[in-house]
Amino acid sequence: MNTIDKNSDMPPLKFLIDGEEFSTTQQYITGRELKDKKNIPYSTTLYLAISRPYEDELIENDSRVNLARPDIEQFFVKKKLEYSINGKDFISYKQFITGNEIRKTGNVPDNHLIYLDNPDDWDDILIGNNDFVDLAREGKEKFISKPKEKNYIIVNGTNHFWDKEYISFEEVISLSGHIMSNPNTAFTVAFENGPLSNPEGVLTNGKSVQVKHKMIFYVTATDKS
Repeated sequence: MNTIDKNSDMPPLKFLIDGEEFSTTQQYITGRELKDKKNIPYSTTLYLAISRPYEDELIENDSRVNLARPDIEQFFVKKKLEYSINGKDFISYKQFITGNEIRKTGNVPDNHLIYLDNPDDWDDILIGNNDFVDLAREGKEKFISKPKEKNYIIVNGTNHFWDKEYISFEEVISLSGHIMSNPNTAFTVAFENGPLSNPEGVLTNGKSVQVKHKMIFYVTATDKS
């Protein structure tokens, strides 16, 4: 999937096509090469996302794009996709939209969190500012905002209030009641019910993870002696 030139000293350049990340060490890439990576027909129109107020740039099959410019280039196939924010209808020509774009488009206050409205009594899905949402799924996506509440997380079955956006491996261990100073004890931290971009996984020593209300952590201590 990725294009790597083993003879190049240039670090990989990341770019997105319809929300999927790719990388290459080639500074320039053509529209045809971009379409090949996603099996997009050559007859399909491809665009490079440009920040407002400027128009998105049409990328022809023979167009060459410089990937070494600041920020990650985002390419997309233009579609007319309807969605709503707090009951107000909008149209997107991109398949994927970020939480930041939803916030700006819907004038959502900074002290509100954005959720994807989930039908059938399921919990609404928290959308972080950098999360991508696929607008091409069946049905019309509905986004809602709610005032921020005091979050709590669950560590080994016990609720703990947490007002920071991130929590570290060491902080989770501390909340679990364990002490990391014992060199003969190894800890494993797993989590679930996390944010959309990282719903579950393992948190390793020295790392941090974004926190979501009612996020669940499991801490296991193992004696190495």
